[in-house]
Amino acid sequence: MPPASPGYLTREQQLALQYNTCAPYLGLENGLCREFLKAGASATDFEGVKLLFPFVREAVLMQVPREKCLDDWIYFAFFSGYDLGIHRPDLLPEVLPDHELHQCLSRLLLLQRYAGTEKGNGRALHRAFVRVIEEKWPNTPSEQLDAVFAESALKSLRAGFGSATIAQLEPELCDFYGALPPDIRTKFQGIFSQSWIGSATDSVGLTVMERLEHPVLRLARRLYPAQPTECATVQGFLRKHLQECGAKSERDCPATDAELIDWVATGMSYGQRFQREQPEIVRRIFAESEGQRLEDALSVAQEVVAEAGGVDAVSLLPALKRWQKSVYDEDEPRFYGESVQRVALFADFAVWIPWGLSQPPVKRKPKKDAGANSPSPQIELFAD
Repeated sequence: MPPASPGYLTREQQLALQYNTCAPYLGLENGLCREFLKAGASATDFEGVKLLFPFVREAVLMQVPREKCLDDWIYFAFFSGYDLGIHRPDLLPEVLPDHELHQCLSRLLLLQRYAGTEKGNGRALHRAFVRVIEEKWPNTPSEQLDAVFAESALKSLRAGFGSATIAQLEPELCDFYGALPPDIRTKFQGIFSQSWIGSATDSVGLTVMERLEHPVLRLARRLYPAQPTECATVQGFLRKHLQECGAKSERDCPATDAELIDWVATGMSYGQRFQREQPEIVRRIFAESEGQRLEDALSVAQEVVAEAGGVDAVSLLPALKRWQKSVYDEDEPRFYGESVQRVALFADFAVWIPWGLSQPPVKRKPKKDAGANSPSPQIELFAD
């Protein structure tokens, strides 16, 4: 991951830099963050809670809904812990100190029994979490929500980590949890869901400044897993426009329709100017994306422009929304994280539009199970 965005700093980054403090990251003014961090007050739990905290912090920042969503909350927490266990099993002593090992194994056995299947999958685990909630937290008073969400997240994060590590060595557990795919975050649709699942893993080794970068930069980076030149080019535009539009805080991402039109218009201008002034870099981007990825990028850009009847940003916005609906089966954003995701998708798309129009027409081959007919990103995607 590159260092904190040069030329653009959020207010939180500025405060952390000016006062050499992690306070803007810890967010102790938020009840959920405060309750979660309380669990790390002891010396034996401190390092593990610190490693798992990014999951809670991301949820608070992105304003993930919590009303009647405890089952989804611990479902995502489990797989965030699982992702960390897959990528960093060496962190076992910190995440699961000795006094937690037996409790974690007990929770994993309980989840397996409640799931009711021989092999673990998303649907079965979600069913198990629903039953856990019914038994442990059937009716939670509003004044206890922060405490319940913090406790359930920590237990589920640890269970997820355990499912990827210690469960693989247990005869009673290995068949069930061994069936879960190692690339779990890619099984969730949408860059916000993938970012939330990977939040703990991706934060390992980062400085406070890096953790406080604007979330649209972090989400957009997920669009380019193996395309460093494209990533650096689009990140340059995002940083520039965030600064120009006055987005001072990580909690501020312009995403109204009028602001999306501005993102699209300035993105196209940026892409056009970049292609004119640095054509060799655009050629390098094409080379990094050669094959199906390049064909898809060019053809989709051409198709959306054709549907909109031109490159007027006002006309392009409805076409881009329909494209997002067809690919991700998403309507209007329900919370801040989905708004940030839309900005990242549309800004990237806008930069590509002049590049796509500069190439000969490309016609894509239809794909099976693509678009709006694909399964739900949350529970059904990797169910049996």
